[in-house]
Amino acid sequence: MFEFFRNTFAQTRKKDIESMEGSQQQYPVLPPHTVAKAVVVFVQGVPFADLEQQHSEGLDRLAQLGCSGRLFPRLLPRDELGELLQILGIYGSLYDAEGKGPFLKDDVSFASLYKKFGSLKLGLLSNDPEVVALGESLRVPVVVHLQSGGDVEETTRQLAAAQEQVDLAFVHVKATADFPALALADQLVARLLTTKENKKPLVSVIAGHSSPASDEPKPNSKLYYPVQSAAVIDGKTSPLLPAGHLATYYHEGSTRRDDVQRFTEAEVKSKGANGNIAAEQFVAELAFKLGKTPKYGA
Repeated sequence: MFEFFRNTFAQTRKKDIESMEGSQQQYPVLPPHTVAKAVVVFVQGVPFADLEQQHSEGLDRLAQLGCSGRLFPRLLPRDELGELLQILGIYGSLYDAEGKGPFLKDDVSFASLYKKFGSLKLGLLSNDPEVVALGESLRVPVVVHLQSGGDVEETTRQLAAAQEQVDLAFVHVKATADFPALALADQLVARLLTTKENKKPLVSVIAGHSSPASDEPKPNSKLYYPVQSAAVIDGKTSPLLPAGHLATYYHEGSTRRDDVQRFTEAEVKSKGANGNIAAEQFVAELAFKLGKTPKYGA
């Protein structure tokens, strides 16, 4: 009797395995890192009211397709340059505890600052002369000065040339009286989403200043609420500060999707599934998606 049940179980198990193997052939497993390139567009100096009032088809479409959240700083930068460098993940290496800087040394290069991001190669494109000068001083692999006055054709050409040389192309557009940063970002993203390239890049947009994360769960002595990875760096808890940014990203075939329909503060705050992210960990997350570093958090 025992022999009968053992043989029956063996036959059933064999059929289950064959069935599973057949399923695996029908639904192939994707490799752990399917992203080959990434493009980040950081729109600086655009108030949330503009995002709410203007109909930005490209940015809204990106938000609909992808996943959104909020970036928050640990240190409150004193200037716009510090704000950018915190998102690039190198603010703490160039500014002191009081927010003074940047302090540049002869032996400090972008390569030394970016060791934590593995072999990630970054390109920096900006319409801000100060940002371009800093990028050149740090010997960023690719630095491009956007001087077209917001012309999308020229910016697209410059971005395409940079993408051929780097893993992550970081486009920084600062709004000025003669540079329509929001309109340029909207058109640029629309083009990236409709590119005919076989390997489409991961596309991300960062913009504006968000309100404080006052709606986050608070610790309760009767409940166990674990410290989130966004609030931990180098093993130490460091609360996030108010005045952050909206951020959304999308990569065809590998990005989870939330219910955000417009790239606005209200939509991202209420429907975004990416939660809160430490601004200085943003590039680390992209480096992971590009297969350059281990994941820093959950």
